[in-house]
Amino acid sequence: MKASLAEIPSVSDGWATEIKWDGVRAISFCEDGELRLQGRRLNDITGLFPEIGPLGRQAAAEGTVLDGEMVAFDEDGIPSFQRIQKRLRQDGERLRNRSYVATFIIFDLLYADGVDMRDRRCSERREELEVRGLKKYFPIKSGVLFDRTVD
Repeated sequence: MKASLAEIPSVSDGWATEIKWDGVRAISFCEDGELRLQGRRLNDITGLFPEIGPLGRQAAAEGTVLDGEMVAFDEDGIPSFQRIQKRLRQDGERLRNRSYVATFIIFDLLYADGVDMRDRRCSERREELEVRGLKKYFPIKSGVLFDRTVD
């Protein structure tokens, strides 16, 4: 689902809100110790973000499809869309821009252990992310962060 601007609903409305990370949407597929990243146009972006590769080797991520966003933070810890855009360049300059480390912010579990999770409540899927310990395995310094937004 694409984010869209709207008025912020009150907590009593039963809505969940997400932080606007100013990044690039990505889906990760973790199987047999390998990671594949797919962009919103269904293109393979795995090679653009080698620092996220260790996610595929974590037992907690095995057999999962995770929804998240690639974000590059500036020196002040603020998400920078310009930095993440530079990582997506298709020319030789892209290699020089790897100094802008990407962080994969995971916010949803779509598939796990042969089960399509999309029909489950968002709170159940988030809880399963925590049970799997993805937050523990992927602190922000390693390039992956679990976004624990309340729903």
